[in-house]
Amino acid sequence: MNKYLITLIFSVITLATIAYAQVIPAPIPVFEPQIALGCLIMSYSGYCQENVLQAFPCPNCAKTPAWNSFFGGKVPSNIVQGEGLEWYSFEFGLAFYFATIRDNTAAVLTFRGTDNRWNIAEDLLFMQRSYPWVAGARVHRGIYNAWDDIRFLVMTKLRRFMNEKCLTCSTIYVTGHSLGGGLATFAAIDVAKAYQPQGINVIAYSFGSPRVGNMAFVQHFQKIVPNNFRVVNGLDNIPHMPLPRLDLDVFGETDYIHVTNEVWLHSNVTGPESAFVYNTTLECQGNENPSCSASAQIPWTDFDSSYLFWRYHRSYFGFYLPSYCHGWFQTPILESGSNTNTVSTNTTTL
Repeated sequence: MNKYLITLIFSVITLATIAYAQVIPAPIPVFEPQIALGCLIMSYSGYCQENVLQAFPCPNCAKTPAWNSFFGGKVPSNIVQGEGLEWYSFEFGLAFYFATIRDNTAAVLTFRGTDNRWNIAEDLLFMQRSYPWVAGARVHRGIYNAWDDIRFLVMTKLRRFMNEKCLTCSTIYVTGHSLGGGLATFAAIDVAKAYQPQGINVIAYSFGSPRVGNMAFVQHFQKIVPNNFRVVNGLDNIPHMPLPRLDLDVFGETDYIHVTNEVWLHSNVTGPESAFVYNTTLECQGNENPSCSASAQIPWTDFDSSYLFWRYHRSYFGFYLPSYCHGWFQTPILESGSNTNTVSTNTTTL
Protein backbone atom coordinates (compact mmCIF):
# COMPACT_ATOMS: atom_id res chain seq x y z
CA MET A 1 0.00 0.00 0.00
CA ASN A 2 1.26 3.48 -0.83
CA LYS A 3 2.98 5.06 2.16
CA TYR A 4 1.28 8.39 1.61
CA LEU A 5 -2.12 6.71 1.59
CA ILE A 6 -1.26 4.98 4.89
CA THR A 7 -0.20 8.33 6.34
CA LEU A 8 -3.48 9.88 5.21
CA ILE A 9 -5.47 7.05 6.81
CA PHE A 10 -3.79 7.48 10.18
CA SER A 11 -4.15 11.27 9.98
CA VAL A 12 -7.87 10.75 9.52
CA ILE A 13 -7.86 8.37 12.50
CA THR A 14 -6.21 11.03 14.66
CA LEU A 15 -8.59 13.79 13.57
CA ALA A 16 -11.62 11.55 14.04
CA THR A 17 -10.45 10.62 17.51
CA ILE A 18 -10.01 14.24 18.58
CA ALA A 19 -13.29 15.32 17.02
CA TYR A 20 -15.23 12.55 18.69
CA ALA A 21 -13.48 12.65 22.06
CA GLN A 22 -15.99 13.23 24.83
CA VAL A 23 -14.70 14.14 28.23
CA ILE A 24 -16.58 12.64 31.16
CA PRO A 25 -15.66 14.64 34.27
CA ALA A 26 -14.50 12.22 36.95
CA PRO A 27 -12.00 12.35 39.77
CA ILE A 28 -8.72 10.73 38.79
CA PRO A 29 -7.47 8.08 41.25
CA VAL A 30 -3.86 8.22 42.34
CA PHE A 31 -1.53 6.81 39.68
CA GLU A 32 1.47 5.01 41.14
CA PRO A 33 4.18 4.46 38.50
CA GLN A 34 5.87 1.68 40.46
CA ILE A 35 2.60 -0.25 40.74
CA ALA A 36 2.02 0.24 37.01
CA LEU A 37 5.49 -1.15 36.26
CA GLY A 38 4.76 -4.16 38.45
CA CYS A 39 1.52 -4.82 36.56
CA LEU A 40 3.41 -4.50 33.27
CA ILE A 41 5.90 -7.13 34.43
CA MET A 42 3.02 -9.45 35.27
CA SER A 43 1.39 -8.70 31.89
CA TYR A 44 4.60 -9.43 29.99
CA SER A 45 4.97 -12.67 31.96
CA GLY A 46 1.65 -13.81 30.52
CA TYR A 47 3.37 -14.35 27.16
CA CYS A 48 5.81 -16.89 28.60
CA GLN A 49 5.44 -20.64 28.37
CA GLU A 50 4.12 -22.48 31.42
CA ASN A 51 7.49 -23.82 32.57
CA VAL A 52 9.01 -20.34 32.33
CA LEU A 53 6.06 -18.70 34.04
CA GLN A 54 6.17 -21.07 36.99
CA ALA A 55 9.74 -19.95 37.68
CA PHE A 56 8.65 -16.32 37.12
CA PRO A 57 10.89 -14.89 34.39
CA CYS A 58 12.18 -11.75 36.05
CA PRO A 59 15.81 -12.03 37.23
CA ASN A 60 16.13 -8.24 37.06
CA CYS A 61 12.96 -7.39 38.99
CA ALA A 62 14.99 -6.47 42.06
CA LYS A 63 16.63 -3.71 40.01
CA THR A 64 13.34 -2.01 39.16
CA PRO A 65 11.39 0.55 41.22
CA ALA A 66 8.56 -2.00 41.38
CA TRP A 67 10.56 -4.47 43.48
CA ASN A 68 9.60 -3.14 46.89
CA SER A 69 6.43 -1.15 46.26
CA PHE A 70 4.63 -3.74 44.09
CA PHE A 71 6.34 -7.07 44.77
CA GLY A 72 7.19 -6.42 48.40
CA GLY A 73 10.81 -7.41 47.82
CA LYS A 74 9.91 -10.98 46.80
CA VAL A 75 9.05 -12.73 43.54
CA PRO A 76 5.33 -13.50 43.10
CA SER A 77 4.14 -16.72 44.70
CA ASN A 78 1.26 -19.15 44.29
CA ILE A 79 1.37 -18.77 40.52
CA VAL A 80 -1.56 -20.77 39.23
CA GLN A 81 -2.84 -21.07 35.69
CA GLY A 82 -6.55 -21.64 35.32
CA GLU A 83 -7.52 -25.28 35.00
CA GLY A 84 -8.59 -26.05 31.49
CA LEU A 85 -6.13 -23.50 30.14
CA GLU A 86 -4.65 -25.94 27.66
CA TRP A 87 -8.08 -26.63 26.23
CA TYR A 88 -8.78 -22.94 25.92
CA SER A 89 -5.37 -22.30 24.43
CA PHE A 90 -6.16 -24.89 21.75
CA GLU A 91 -9.68 -23.69 21.02
CA PHE A 92 -9.54 -19.95 21.56
CA GLY A 93 -5.89 -19.10 22.15
CA LEU A 94 -6.60 -17.37 25.47
CA ALA A 95 -4.44 -17.54 28.57
CA PHE A 96 -4.63 -16.14 32.10
CA TYR A 97 -2.96 -16.76 35.45
CA PHE A 98 -3.18 -15.80 39.12
CA ALA A 99 -0.42 -14.91 41.57
CA THR A 100 -0.02 -13.39 45.02
CA ILE A 101 2.40 -10.61 45.96
CA ARG A 102 3.50 -8.74 49.09
CA ASP A 103 3.26 -11.73 51.43
CA ASN A 104 -0.20 -12.73 50.25
CA THR A 105 -1.75 -9.32 50.84
CA ALA A 106 -2.59 -8.75 47.16
CA ALA A 107 -3.60 -10.94 44.24
CA VAL A 108 -2.97 -10.39 40.53
CA LEU A 109 -5.17 -11.67 37.71
CA THR A 110 -3.29 -11.40 34.42
CA PHE A 111 -4.48 -11.94 30.85
CA ARG A 112 -2.10 -12.68 28.00
CA GLY A 113 -2.25 -10.47 24.92
CA THR A 114 -2.32 -11.36 21.24
CA ASP A 115 -0.15 -14.41 20.70
CA ASN A 116 -1.65 -16.58 17.94
CA ARG A 117 -4.06 -16.69 15.00
CA TRP A 118 -7.08 -17.14 17.27
CA ASN A 119 -6.19 -13.92 19.06
CA ILE A 120 -5.77 -12.07 15.77
CA ALA A 121 -9.24 -13.19 14.73
CA GLU A 122 -10.62 -11.89 18.04
CA ASP A 123 -8.86 -8.55 17.54
CA LEU A 124 -10.23 -8.13 14.02
CA LEU A 125 -13.82 -8.97 14.90
CA PHE A 126 -14.51 -5.38 15.92
CA MET A 127 -18.14 -5.13 14.81
CA GLN A 128 -20.09 -4.32 17.93
CA ARG A 129 -22.57 -6.47 19.80
CA SER A 130 -24.84 -5.70 22.72
CA TYR A 131 -23.43 -5.82 26.24
CA PRO A 132 -26.00 -7.96 28.07
CA TRP A 133 -25.79 -6.20 31.43
CA VAL A 134 -26.48 -2.59 30.42
CA ALA A 135 -29.22 -1.20 28.18
CA GLY A 136 -27.78 0.59 25.17
CA ALA A 137 -24.24 -0.60 25.80
CA ARG A 138 -22.36 -2.04 22.83
CA VAL A 139 -18.93 -3.63 22.90
CA HIS A 140 -16.14 -5.08 20.74
CA ARG A 141 -17.58 -8.37 19.51
CA GLY A 142 -14.34 -10.35 19.29
CA ILE A 143 -12.85 -9.31 22.64
CA TYR A 144 -16.10 -9.55 24.57
CA ASN A 145 -16.91 -12.95 23.04
CA ALA A 146 -13.44 -14.09 24.11
CA TRP A 147 -14.10 -12.91 27.67
CA ASP A 148 -17.57 -14.45 27.68
CA ASP A 149 -16.06 -17.79 26.61
CA ILE A 150 -13.84 -17.95 29.70
CA ARG A 151 -15.79 -15.75 32.13
CA PHE A 152 -17.27 -18.57 34.19
CA LEU A 153 -13.95 -20.45 34.26
CA VAL A 154 -11.95 -17.39 35.34
CA MET A 155 -14.38 -16.33 38.05
CA THR A 156 -14.70 -19.88 39.40
CA LYS A 157 -10.94 -20.36 39.55
CA LEU A 158 -10.45 -16.89 41.03
CA ARG A 159 -12.90 -17.72 43.82
CA ARG A 160 -11.01 -20.92 44.59
CA PHE A 161 -7.67 -19.11 44.40
CA MET A 162 -8.78 -16.39 46.80
CA ASN A 163 -10.17 -18.95 49.25
CA GLU A 164 -7.13 -21.23 49.16
CA LYS A 165 -4.18 -18.94 48.45
CA CYS A 166 -5.13 -15.39 49.36
CA LEU A 167 -7.39 -15.21 52.41
CA THR A 168 -5.41 -12.20 53.67
CA CYS A 169 -5.54 -10.28 50.39
CA SER A 170 -6.99 -6.78 50.52
CA THR A 171 -6.35 -5.89 46.86
CA ILE A 172 -6.85 -7.57 43.49
CA TYR A 173 -5.01 -6.18 40.47
CA VAL A 174 -6.53 -7.04 37.08
CA THR A 175 -4.08 -6.44 34.28
CA GLY A 176 -3.08 -7.25 30.70
CA HIS A 177 -1.27 -5.97 27.63
CA SER A 178 -2.82 -5.51 24.17
CA LEU A 179 -5.72 -7.96 23.78
CA GLY A 180 -5.05 -8.85 27.42
CA GLY A 181 -5.80 -5.24 28.32
CA GLY A 182 -9.18 -5.47 26.63
CA LEU A 183 -9.94 -8.73 28.43
CA ALA A 184 -8.83 -7.16 31.72
CA THR A 185 -11.26 -4.29 31.16
CA PHE A 186 -14.23 -6.65 30.86
CA ALA A 187 -12.97 -8.90 33.66
CA ALA A 188 -12.45 -6.01 36.06
CA ILE A 189 -16.20 -5.34 36.11
CA ASP A 190 -17.03 -8.89 37.21
CA VAL A 191 -14.15 -9.01 39.69
CA ALA A 192 -15.17 -5.66 41.21
CA LYS A 193 -18.81 -6.73 41.53
CA ALA A 194 -17.76 -9.93 43.27
CA TYR A 195 -15.07 -8.61 45.63
CA GLN A 196 -15.52 -4.89 46.31
CA PRO A 197 -18.63 -5.59 48.46
CA GLN A 198 -16.31 -7.78 50.58
CA GLY A 199 -14.01 -4.82 51.22
CA ILE A 200 -11.37 -5.94 48.69
CA ASN A 201 -10.05 -3.15 46.50
CA VAL A 202 -10.03 -3.91 42.75
CA ILE A 203 -7.56 -1.96 40.61
CA ALA A 204 -7.21 -2.38 36.82
CA TYR A 205 -4.12 -1.58 34.75
CA SER A 206 -4.13 -2.07 30.98
CA PHE A 207 -1.25 -1.47 28.57
CA GLY A 208 -1.83 -0.77 24.87
CA SER A 209 -5.49 -1.75 25.04
CA PRO A 210 -7.76 -1.12 22.05
CA ARG A 211 -11.15 0.54 22.48
CA VAL A 212 -13.71 -1.98 23.70
CA GLY A 213 -17.08 -0.24 23.99
CA ASN A 214 -19.40 2.70 23.44
CA MET A 215 -20.32 5.53 25.82
CA ALA A 216 -23.02 3.55 27.64
CA PHE A 217 -20.54 0.77 28.37
CA VAL A 218 -17.82 3.21 29.41
CA GLN A 219 -20.11 4.98 31.88
CA HIS A 220 -21.03 1.62 33.39
CA PHE A 221 -17.39 0.57 33.60
CA GLN A 222 -16.32 3.81 35.26
CA LYS A 223 -19.03 3.47 37.87
CA ILE A 224 -18.00 -0.09 38.79
CA VAL A 225 -14.21 0.23 38.35
CA PRO A 226 -13.14 3.79 39.22
CA ASN A 227 -9.61 2.64 40.02
CA ASN A 228 -8.59 2.00 36.44
CA PHE A 229 -5.50 3.12 34.54
CA ARG A 230 -5.18 2.80 30.78
CA VAL A 231 -1.48 3.22 29.98
CA VAL A 232 -0.43 4.25 26.47
CA ASN A 233 3.20 4.30 25.35
CA GLY A 234 4.14 7.13 23.01
CA LEU A 235 2.91 6.50 19.47
CA ASP A 236 1.51 3.03 20.13
CA ASN A 237 -1.04 2.55 17.34
CA ILE A 238 -3.17 -0.18 18.93
CA PRO A 239 -5.01 2.13 21.38
CA HIS A 240 -6.25 4.11 18.35
CA MET A 241 -8.20 1.07 17.15
CA PRO A 242 -10.98 0.41 16.35
CA LEU A 243 -11.87 3.82 14.94
CA PRO A 244 -14.33 5.84 17.02
CA ARG A 245 -17.00 5.58 14.36
CA LEU A 246 -17.38 3.48 11.25
CA ASP A 247 -20.33 2.69 9.00
CA LEU A 248 -19.88 -0.97 8.07
CA ASP A 249 -22.88 -1.07 5.73
CA VAL A 250 -24.49 -4.50 6.21
CA PHE A 251 -22.75 -4.89 9.58
CA GLY A 252 -24.08 -1.57 10.87
CA GLU A 253 -22.26 1.31 12.54
CA THR A 254 -19.66 1.07 15.28
CA ASP A 255 -19.41 3.64 18.04
CA TYR A 256 -16.31 3.45 20.24
CA ILE A 257 -14.75 5.52 23.00
CA HIS A 258 -12.04 4.66 25.51
CA VAL A 259 -12.50 4.18 29.24
CA THR A 260 -11.07 6.96 31.38
CA ASN A 261 -7.86 7.53 33.30
CA GLU A 262 -5.37 7.40 30.47
CA VAL A 263 -1.73 7.64 31.45
CA TRP A 264 0.44 8.64 28.51
CA LEU A 265 4.13 7.80 28.58
CA HIS A 266 5.38 10.61 26.40
CA SER A 267 8.80 11.67 25.10
CA ASN A 268 10.26 14.57 23.14
CA VAL A 269 12.96 12.25 21.81
CA THR A 270 12.77 11.41 18.10
CA GLY A 271 14.21 8.54 16.07
CA PRO A 272 14.16 4.74 16.46
CA GLU A 273 15.06 4.91 20.16
CA SER A 274 12.04 7.10 21.03
CA ALA A 275 9.88 4.03 21.77
CA PHE A 276 12.17 3.17 24.68
CA VAL A 277 12.45 6.64 26.18
CA TYR A 278 9.87 8.70 28.04
CA ASN A 279 10.49 11.76 30.15
CA THR A 280 6.92 12.82 30.87
CA THR A 281 4.04 10.87 32.36
CA LEU A 282 0.75 12.58 31.60
CA GLU A 283 -2.33 11.67 33.60
CA CYS A 284 -5.19 12.60 31.32
CA GLN A 285 -8.65 13.63 32.46
CA GLY A 286 -11.57 12.41 30.39
CA ASN A 287 -11.84 9.53 27.98
CA GLU A 288 -9.74 10.69 25.02
CA ASN A 289 -8.04 13.90 26.01
CA PRO A 290 -6.90 15.73 22.84
CA SER A 291 -3.73 16.80 24.65
CA CYS A 292 -2.65 13.20 25.26
CA SER A 293 -2.22 10.16 23.00
CA ALA A 294 -5.22 11.24 20.89
CA SER A 295 -2.96 14.02 19.59
CA ALA A 296 -0.27 11.60 18.38
CA GLN A 297 0.35 11.16 14.66
CA ILE A 298 2.10 8.00 13.56
CA PRO A 299 4.84 8.73 10.98
CA TRP A 300 4.59 6.84 7.69
CA THR A 301 8.12 5.52 8.17
CA ASP A 302 6.75 3.26 10.92
CA PHE A 303 5.26 1.11 8.16
CA ASP A 304 8.67 0.32 6.68
CA SER A 305 9.08 -2.74 8.88
CA SER A 306 7.19 -4.80 11.44
CA TYR A 307 9.72 -3.73 14.08
CA LEU A 308 8.98 -0.05 13.55
CA PHE A 309 5.24 -0.68 13.43
CA TRP A 310 5.20 -2.59 16.75
CA ARG A 311 8.04 -0.89 18.62
CA TYR A 312 5.90 1.34 20.86
CA HIS A 313 3.40 -1.43 21.51
CA ARG A 314 6.15 -3.79 22.66
CA SER A 315 8.30 -1.43 24.74
CA TYR A 316 6.24 -0.10 27.64
CA PHE A 317 8.33 1.56 30.35
CA GLY A 318 11.35 0.96 28.12
CA PHE A 319 11.29 -2.83 28.47
CA TYR A 320 11.19 -4.82 25.25
CA LEU A 321 8.54 -7.55 25.13
CA PRO A 322 10.16 -9.90 22.54
CA SER A 323 13.16 -10.41 24.83
CA TYR A 324 11.17 -10.81 28.03
CA CYS A 325 10.70 -14.58 28.18
CA HIS A 326 14.29 -15.21 27.05
CA GLY A 327 16.07 -13.89 30.10
CA TRP A 328 14.20 -10.62 30.60
CA PHE A 329 17.13 -8.46 29.65
CA GLN A 330 16.86 -4.81 28.78
CA THR A 331 17.39 -3.65 25.23
CA PRO A 332 20.84 -2.50 24.06
CA ILE A 333 19.43 1.04 24.00
CA LEU A 334 18.69 0.84 27.70
CA GLU A 335 22.01 -0.82 28.47
CA SER A 336 23.87 1.98 26.69
CA GLY A 337 23.07 4.50 29.41
CA SER A 338 19.44 5.51 29.02
CA ASN A 339 17.68 6.04 32.32
CA THR A 340 14.34 4.83 31.03
CA ASN A 341 14.34 1.83 33.31
CA THR A 342 13.68 4.30 36.12
CA VAL A 343 10.01 5.12 36.34
CA SER A 344 9.40 8.75 35.52
CA THR A 345 8.57 11.10 38.37
CA ASN A 346 7.79 14.00 36.03
CA THR A 347 4.04 13.48 36.17
CA THR A 348 1.57 16.05 34.92
CA THR A 349 -2.22 15.96 35.10
CA LEU A 350 -4.09 17.35 32.09
